[in-house]
Amino acid sequence: MKSDFFHVVLVTALAWMTVSTQQPAGAEMPTMLSSASLGSPVAPIWYDSFDEGWRESKRRGLPMVVFITSDNCIYCDAMKKDAWCNEQIISQLQKNFVAIRLQRDRDSAVLSRIKVPSYPMTLVASPEGKVLDHRVGYQPADQVRELFSKVAGRQRR
Repeated sequence: MKSDFFHVVLVTALAWMTVSTQQPAGAEMPTMLSSASLGSPVAPIWYDSFDEGWRESKRRGLPMVVFITSDNCIYCDAMKKDAWCNEQIISQLQKNFVAIRLQRDRDSAVLSRIKVPSYPMTLVASPEGKVLDHRVGYQPADQVRELFSKVAGRQRR
């Protein structure tokens, strides 16, 4: 099954990656944002099903951005507000990526195959299922834009 292939590739890639947490020192936490806001009319479509998002990624030939989150996680909520609601990031997501949101409790079957050392976690993967890059922990908007640019630069080569 094709989704099993991706899960194996993803787990293998994560097992070999050195995971580094990039938490901003002394950053103020913004007002909380509910996960329902990720689906607002100005935001890109966030697929809540990994398989549906992956199919769309393959159909459009665009990499996936997989945001792994957990309920009651202040860093997840901060990233939803700071990064995923940022106009430049929204524009990048709409044009260049397929956005997938996975939640610890809801997507436990998929996430049981991925080593998630901390929430939130952001993965960027090719339509073929190869992990291109990842970040663990809260990422402010400028670091998310940098991640997207880095991945786009590799894709052009």
